[in-house]
Amino acid sequence: MKCIFCGGSTGKKDVIFHYEDDHKYLFVENVPAEVCNSCGGKTYSLYS
Repeated sequence: MKCIFCGGSTGKKDVIFHYEDDHKYLFVENVPAEVCNSCGGKTYSLYS
């Protein structure tokens, strides 16, 4: 798969998903994602 941000190659990794809204934070560990080997951009999918 190619990175949607820079066009680099990606690989599957488990990452920490984080979200902030009005000084409230959500962290979810072990979320599967495609991570770019060049820029580090993360792409998530609803389907595994």
